[in-house]
Order: sequence, then structure tokens, then C-alpha cells
Amino acid sequence: MADDPSSDNQQLLDRHCFDGVCHCDWRISIYDCQESVAMWYVNAVNIAIAAISVIIGLFMFVHRVFIKGHTLWYHPNALAGFLRPRPVDCMLLLFILYNIFRILSSAILMTDAVPGGWIVRSFMFEFSWSFGLGGITIYLIGVANSISHSNSTAGWLPSSRFLDIVGTVSLLGPAIFGIPLAIGAGACAENDLIKIAEILIRTSYFLWFIWVAGIGTSVLFAGIRLIRILENHHKRIHRRHSLTAVKSGINKIKMTVATFVICLWTFSGVLLSYCIARDKIIENPIGSIFIGTTWSILGSLTTLVAIVSIVFSPNMKTNPALLFNSKSRIQSNNAEDQEATIDTRPDQDFGESTVMAGAAVTFQDDNEALLHVIQENERMQQEHQLLKKSHSSKSKKSWKKFTRSLSKRDSDASSQLELTYY
Repeated sequence: MADDPSSDNQQLLDRHCFDGVCHCDWRISIYDCQESVAMWYVNAVNIAIAAISVIIGLFMFVHRVFIKGHTLWYHPNALAGFLRPRPVDCMLLLFILYNIFRILSSAILMTDAVPGGWIVRSFMFEFSWSFGLGGITIYLIGVANSISHSNSTAGWLPSSRFLDIVGTVSLLGPAIFGIPLAIGAGACAENDLIKIAEILIRTSYFLWFIWVAGIGTSVLFAGIRLIRILENHHKRIHRRHSLTAVKSGINKIKMTVATFVICLWTFSGVLLSYCIARDKIIENPIGSIFIGTTWSILGSLTTLVAIVSIVFSPNMKTNPALLFNSKSRIQSNNAEDQEATIDTRPDQDFGESTVMAGAAVTFQDDNEALLHVIQENERMQQEHQLLKKSHSSKSKKSWKKFTRSLSKRDSDASSQLELTYY
């Protein structure tokens, strides 16, 4: 069991007692206090949600990596930088690890394992959050990479070096700065240095507040920019095809961004509140249970929503919007104003098979279809430009300029495909 609350008035790291009534710091102890029953059930619910996320996430991860042959990292290059994770697959892995450690942390609290081991308990509680925030950061890096290689947006675009530096700091920062403070607080508590332990806890959560709020704001603005890019493509081509899948893919990105932003901003508010008013929160049963419930379940619920959004992606077996005919492509060489359609040739970097002319195109889900249509639409636009240039007998210099533009456009579509390739 935790510290014996026999003393009428005492203030320890894991509990505050007044007149024989104790209130727990539910991060590291949930027994022998007024909040015991409520927080026991909160941790039980957290284990259930996290376990569902782990089971579904493992199934998806094994299917994508070991069956479909996805890699977790793209080969770095001078133009794209070295920080090129495959966002969805890396996000899945980090969310799985996050939920596994959340299960272990809740299990330790429910079974009252390692009694008085505040170093272990503090470490186990804090360690999981680095994986959870890392999963969202990976998604943000994917958004930023798509925007940085886009020709369809105006304004400042982050360079590859900037993304490498900021992305690496964002991924490793919480673990480098947060975990040592948590371990230090636990060590001070075990040596009866309670005041120093509380200072370390408040410092840790203030840093976490800055980190989480910053990532949440970055996800919001980067997500808005990416959605605008995709919606502009959708407006250009919606008259040509039935683009239900394209719109569905955009909506899925909106849902993912909204889920992450709500989670991060809510969590940052909880962190700041705990940092400023830790003692008052612990000593108020209603406030303590509310904050503890939000803190304990919010992360697991958010990862479950993100994982489920990957699972429920309808296969596009015979999507009329994505059928391209080689015959019409040949005819377009003779009639400039005729609407051209071309063979589907997905980017080989993503392991997709070439689709023959006139055949039904099979896609994994909405988002793959979304970016595939964008890629083909841009190629069609470039082919029309080529026809105009050939009829007007442009110079070789103009031809080289056109081919460079075509290559850059293909790179743009590919970079967006990396983000939303579910």
C-alpha cells in the first residue's frame, strides 16, 4: 500500500491529508483516499480503451508493414531532408506503444504495485505520453512535408532543413526534458524532499503545456493549409468526375486534424491548471476526479479515434472517378480541346501496381484515391500544355522548362500522398 495516512495532517507527494481525510495524487497513487473508488474505475476504463486500441492497431500495423510491405521510413535525400517518416504507419506504431504503457501504468495503480516506489511510478506515468505526443508530431511532420513540396499554395513554405531540425526537436524534446524531471521528482519524494519534488513536477508540466499547446497550434494551421490545397484540386476537377471518394478523403483529414487539435488543446489546459493549482486540485474531490478522468482517458480515446479512422476506409473497387482510358489519350493528340484521360500510373514509391487502360482501379481507401486523382489531374493539365506548346512550335528551352515543371508537379502529388496514404 501507499504511505499510511494515519497522521491527521500531512502533505506527501502522493497525497494530502487533513483531519484524517486524505486526497490522492492519482498520477501515482489511488488508494486510501476519497477519490479511490472513482479513480479505480477511471483506470479500468482507460485499460479497456487502450486495450482495444492496441488490438486494432497491431492488426493494422501487421497488415500494412508485413503483408502490404510498407516501410516506416522513406529514403532521405538532399531535397526532401532526412526526416521522412511514413506518417500513418509511424503514427500507428507510436500509438500502439503509447497505449501499451498506459495499460501498464494503470495496472500498477490498480494493483498498488511497487508501493512507495515513486521513481518507478512517476516514470511509468510520464513515459507513455512521449509516445502519444510523438504519434501526433509524426502526423504534423507529414503535413509539413506535403506543404513544403507543394506548388499549389502561396506564402511561406518550410524548408527541408527547417523541418528536419524542428521535427527532431519536437519528437525527442518531451522525452529528453520531461522524463528526467519526473524521475527527479520521484527520487526527491523517496528522500522526503517534498518541496523540491513539487517544484520539479510544476516545472515539468509547465514545459509540457508549452510543448502540447505548440504542437496543437501547429497541427491546426498546417492542417488548414493542406486542406485548402486539396480543396483547390477538388474544385478544379469536380465537374469532370464523380468525386465522392475525394471529398470523403478531405473530410477524413479534417476529422483527424480536429481530433488532434481538440485533444492537444484540452490536454494543455489540464496541464496548465495542474501546474498552477496542483494543491487545490488534489484537495478538491470533484475537481480532482474531473481532471484525473480527463487526463487519464483523453489520450487513449484520441488514439482510438485515429486508429478507427484508418480501419473504416471503404475500398474503391470500381470508382468511376478514377477510370482512365488510353484510347481517349491517343485521341487527345488530335483534338486539343477534347477532354483527355490517361492510363493510371501510380507512384512506384508506394508499392502500387500499374493499372491497365479501361480497367477498374482498386484502392485501399478514400485518401489514396484522393491523392491519386490529384496526381492524374495535374498530369492531364500538363499534357494539355504540351499539346499547346507543340502546336505553337516552341523552342527546346521551353520544352525543358515544361518537363522540369511536370517533374516538380509529380513530386508535389507524391509528397501529399505520403501523408494521407491510409
